[in-house]
Order: sequence, then C-alpha cells, then structure tokens
Amino acid sequence: MGDPPRLKDVGLAAFAMRSFARWVVTNSAAARDAEGVIDFQRRRYMIDFGFYAVLLSGGREWSGRSGRRLATLPARKPREAVPFVLTDLLAGVSSATVCGCEEIRGVRCRRVEAEAPADRASAVLSVSEAISRVRMPVTVWIADGFVRRAQVWAQDRQYAMELWDFGVDVTQWDWTRLPMFRTVS
Repeated sequence: MGDPPRLKDVGLAAFAMRSFARWVVTNSAAARDAEGVIDFQRRRYMIDFGFYAVLLSGGREWSGRSGRRLATLPARKPREAVPFVLTDLLAGVSSATVCGCEEIRGVRCRRVEAEAPADRASAVLSVSEAISRVRMPVTVWIADGFVRRAQVWAQDRQYAMELWDFGVDVTQWDWTRLPMFRTVS
C-alpha cells in the first residue's frame, strides 16, 4: 500500500493510496453527490450516485443502474476521471498558502490554496474536457498530513472530492459489478 497524500514543503507530492472517497460535483443548476471507493494504486474507482453508478478500471469505464454486472454493460474510454484529475493536478502544485482552518467530517483541517503552473495543469487536464478551464488556486484541506478534501472551479462548476478511511483494503469489494454504496434495495 502506498503513502496517502501529504503536504510536502511548499507543494504536494505525487502519491499512491487506497481510500474511501466522497465525490461531489456541483454547478449552478444541479448537484451530484456520490459515494464510493478510489484505489489510487491501481487507478480505479467505483462511485454510486444512488440508483446510478460508474466504475473505472483498467482504462475502461462502465456506467448504468447500480449493482449491474459489468459483463452486461458496454465498456468505453473514460470521459472524465475527476478523482484522478484532481489528485494529478495536486501533484503539480508549485506553491501553497495556508488560509485558515475548517472542520471536515469532524476533523480540524488546514485550508490551503495551492497553485499549479499552467503547463502542469494543462498537461493533466487535457484528459478531461469538462475541467479543461480550471481556475487557480486549487483549494485543499489537510489534517494529520492527509489530504481530506480537494476543490477546484472550472467552467462555472465546482469539482470537489472528500477523502476518508485511508488504508482500507479495496479488494473486499466486487470489481465485476457496479457498486451499490448509496442505492436503496
């Protein structure tokens, strides 16, 4: 298992970790709130929006009704792997400023505004059209050396991800079907 994300000197270092995550995408008209598992070591995730889910693994993405077997769904090239885009962007941070403290899921965190050079941001973001116009700074909440939340604005939308339960064994979940973390049976 790799090390969780940590603030190193001025910037954030690249990392590998396993974690539960909450992924929140918000815009002015609607909000999508989801829960799932992100395996940063194998660059895969499963996220349940409630009755609809997405699973990314091996460079392919499946989506559909929560709980469906992947074998019954067509695989496609990922359109937007927001959790990985956010963390890859953090890996390119060149400077950061502590801007206060806030509580995230009961943990007191330092709120940090971080800057990534334009060339680093454009290299990372070229894989995602939806967040190709990221506005700096990226806001990051850090506690006990762990990144607890990352947030960025792009194309008039807020993209954010909360991380908790670091070090969870992700092999306990069935990666052959879409998840059902939030879906009511």
